[in-house]
Amino acid sequence: MLNFSKTKARMALIVLACCLFGFSGFAQSESEDSKESNQVKAKAPNKKLAKKTDNTANPTLANLTGASSGWRLQGTVTHSPRLRKDQEDTTDILLRADYNINKRHTIRAQQFFTKFYGKYESEYEFKPFDTTLAHFYRLPWRPGGVGLQWRNQFSLPISNESARDDLLTTFQTSVVGSKALLGGKLLVFGIPYSRYFFYEYRTSVSGRLLPRWQNGLSLGGLYFITPKLSFYAGGDYRIDTVYNSQFDNSPNQVPQGTYRFDLDVSYQFNNNLTGSLSYAQGRASYIQNGRYELVLFDDQASRVNFGLTYIY
Repeated sequence: MLNFSKTKARMALIVLACCLFGFSGFAQSESEDSKESNQVKAKAPNKKLAKKTDNTANPTLANLTGASSGWRLQGTVTHSPRLRKDQEDTTDILLRADYNINKRHTIRAQQFFTKFYGKYESEYEFKPFDTTLAHFYRLPWRPGGVGLQWRNQFSLPISNESARDDLLTTFQTSVVGSKALLGGKLLVFGIPYSRYFFYEYRTSVSGRLLPRWQNGLSLGGLYFITPKLSFYAGGDYRIDTVYNSQFDNSPNQVPQGTYRFDLDVSYQFNNNLTGSLSYAQGRASYIQNGRYELVLFDDQASRVNFGLTYIY
C-alpha cells in the first residue's frame, strides 16, 4: 500500500509540473513581430567573416537561446583534471535537444552525466543526473532594447541521489534579459530565477535536511574578440532554504548563500565544433570567519575545464 501511494504521489506531481510547464508559454498570445527582433544574438564584429561563421552556435549563446528554427542538437564533453592528490579527474557529458516550435516557443530536453576516475578500478563510476525538460517563451516586449525570455523547467528524477532522497520533481522559473552592446560584439545578460523542490519527506533517510527553495541571480557577459574567438565571464549568487524535520518544531534553518563565478575562452573551429578552456570557482558563502571575502582560488573548490562542443 505504501509503494502504491508513493508512486501515485510521484505521478501526480509530475503531471502537475507538466501542466504548469505547458501553461507558462502556450497560454501567451503570439506576436507578429519578426523572429530576429527577439532572438538573443550577438553580431559578429567583422561583417565579411560573419557570413562564414554562425556565432549562434557559440555554446553560451546556444544555452541562452535554444534553437532558432527547427531542431538543434548539442553534445558537450568537458574534462576536469584534479588539482589536489585527494581529488579525482572527472569528465562531464551534456546531451541536449532543442526544438523551435514557432516564433515564440522553444522546448528543450537535456541530460547530464559525469564519469569519475578513482584511484582504484573499483572506484570508477559513471553517474547520470536528473533529466531536465524546459520551455522558452520569447516575450514580445523589448524595454530599452533588452530582449526578454521566460523559461520554465522541471526535472525527471532518475539519479541515485533523487531516489535516495525521495525527490518527486523540481520546478524552476526564470527570466532571461539580454542586450547587445558595442555594435554587437558584447552581449550582457541577467537571469533572476527561483527553484522549488518537491520531496515525499522533509528529510532524507539519514536525517539530512533537504533543500526547499533556491532563489538566485546570474549575471554574465559574452565578448566576441573575433567572430570565432570569444570570452565569457559570469557569476551566480543564490540563497537556499531547507525543510525542517516534520518532528522539529524549532524555527526554520537560516537560509544559506552560495556564490560561483566562471571564466571561459572559446574558439569556434567551424559552424558546428567549438573548443573551450574555462575556470570555475564556487563557495558555500562569501562570509568567512565573520567577514566578507571573495576567494579567487580555492584548491578544494576551483576547477579548470577543457571542453569540446558539437552543435548540429
